[in-house]
Amino acid sequence: MCAPEKIGARSARASRRRAIVPVERGLPSIASMRTSHLLGFAAIAGLGLSACDQDPLVAVAAVAPSTGATASDPELATSLRKPIGAFPWLPGFVATAATTERSPDAVEQLGAWRDPDVPCSVSDARMIRADVAPAEGDETVMASVGAGVLVLGDGGGDALGASPLADCGGSGDGVIALAAGDAWIGRPTIAVVYTVGGHREADTTLALFAVGEHRLDPLWSGVIAVRDGRETREGAAALVPGVLLLRTPSGELDVNVFDRGTRRFEHVRAAAAAR
Repeated sequence: MCAPEKIGARSARASRRRAIVPVERGLPSIASMRTSHLLGFAAIAGLGLSACDQDPLVAVAAVAPSTGATASDPELATSLRKPIGAFPWLPGFVATAATTERSPDAVEQLGAWRDPDVPCSVSDARMIRADVAPAEGDETVMASVGAGVLVLGDGGGDALGASPLADCGGSGDGVIALAAGDAWIGRPTIAVVYTVGGHREADTTLALFAVGEHRLDPLWSGVIAVRDGRETREGAAALVPGVLLLRTPSGELDVNVFDRGTRRFEHVRAAAAAR
């Protein structure tokens, strides 16, 4: 029988030293990582995995032998020039710009840009400047539950891409955090954390996007917290090269592997992967 011993802080710190800190030397591919490394990442994220959870992680390593990009990949150069540190909602994501502050400029711009037939507030709007597109220079990235995510070209020019976040209208709707950085997939990634719902019932979601050809490509989204009355159930996510792990608010382990064909994180059932 598998012992329910949790991965402790010492193991988490060791994995952080081995896999997260030396960004300039590149991260190992998922196939080369030991299960202990994967569990260490999960422990850093607070996923609460134990030795009993090794099988699905080993299965992921078996089915994703070449998905993990490394810092030596030339496609990642733009997003690795100025890392600012960890993004607490997704350990393993190297943020180059991040904010949790409301932006009056973004409120004004998204208010003018959004569909006038959608009667949703954009008072929660956040804004960052970051290099998220192939063209030189930093783009303007804005996000609001009521208007979605909008990316403008260098200098605040033409829209490079936009994507909705969710249906709005709840009293608790709001973007919590907006960031851009390196998700180890070969192109800069935008991360948004937002809540949709009321003050009694609401879901908090983490969503990832990347600028495509005149569009904004959704890469992945997952619910990381659920509020139901007085009870709040929290999950957690962690990113390793080529794989995004999510411990759902209900306690399940959700494994998502980056597919270079679809260029997004695809859900992988551990049972299917083990065969």
